[in-house]
Amino acid sequence: MKLSEEIMVPAAEGNEAVHGKKGMFVAGQYHDNATKGARAIMKLVRAKFNEVHLGIWKSLPMAGQVANSPAIDQVLSFQWLKRAKVGRTVFRNCIAAQEGALNAAELFRKGQTEADVKCRRCHAARESVQHILSGCPVYRTGLMLERHNNVVNSLHATFSRRFGLPRIAPNQPVPAVMENDSAKIYYDVRLFTRNVRATLQGDDNATRYEGLRHDRPDLVVFDKTTGKIHIVEVCVAWYDNLVNQENIKYHKYATNSEVEDVQVLANPKTRTHGYNVRALMGELYGKEFKAGVSVTPIVIGTCGEVLPNIIERMGELNIKGKSALELLDKMQLGAIHGSDRLIRAHLSLSR
Repeated sequence: MKLSEEIMVPAAEGNEAVHGKKGMFVAGQYHDNATKGARAIMKLVRAKFNEVHLGIWKSLPMAGQVANSPAIDQVLSFQWLKRAKVGRTVFRNCIAAQEGALNAAELFRKGQTEADVKCRRCHAARESVQHILSGCPVYRTGLMLERHNNVVNSLHATFSRRFGLPRIAPNQPVPAVMENDSAKIYYDVRLFTRNVRATLQGDDNATRYEGLRHDRPDLVVFDKTTGKIHIVEVCVAWYDNLVNQENIKYHKYATNSEVEDVQVLANPKTRTHGYNVRALMGELYGKEFKAGVSVTPIVIGTCGEVLPNIIERMGELNIKGKSALELLDKMQLGAIHGSDRLIRAHLSLSR
């Protein structure tokens, strides 16, 4: 419907004949006050303005890829943008990354050789926006790890408040173990379970048994009030890789913690079952924590994108309603600020 068709200010005679009232109708709602009517009109104009520009954005083949992605939640993925809690530089860099408008070598490859489009940091892969934000191995143990920890720390702070544990200042390292009468929280701690993995060691190639290959989740929450153990694994990934990463993070601890190449866990056809952390933790703590062990992957896009089930995932951790939205906001901001630092660090290098 056109904007002019949604605003009706009939003549006095016709208005009284049809409606029995004098005033204006905006989007089917009657207003007898000029100020309220003007506000309703401006609200309608802004909505139409946004609708038109969103359509233009989605029609662009490069810039509209994120806006057209069916995998992500288009409302929650931009919650951080609505709340306007970032500076203009952070906003500009993250939106440019989503639109593929960063000064990446691959975007300007016309007439260049293959060597000219190599990443200016690792000099191994093609320098695309995706590679800069989620693939460059040089940043993996530095800025990418810092971004990842920003998200984990937000989760840890939420659990600490819930269980009455001491607050950790932002500039202080998070303790590996925190405990009181209500809960115990492991932060990036290796879980010791019984040795189940057979390996050949020594000169005689004797068979020996070791622990699981993947036994160090980001957070493990022992909830003493409900008798349940929550294993939480966080990942910050490129928006079109979120589903794969969620599958990997879940099945790495819930299905097979022995597999060497975790990429096989993303596909049901290549996924295999084996000893896993969830089963062995249930075996070890089953008598004390009778509610069982759950594995919850939390995946956030490099620019704040989230999957449609993100609220459901937080619900598995008993984080619901307003608390879930507030935590999501903090996790998105942690990922976005981390990506902004990564972008600025990378673009400061000369080719």
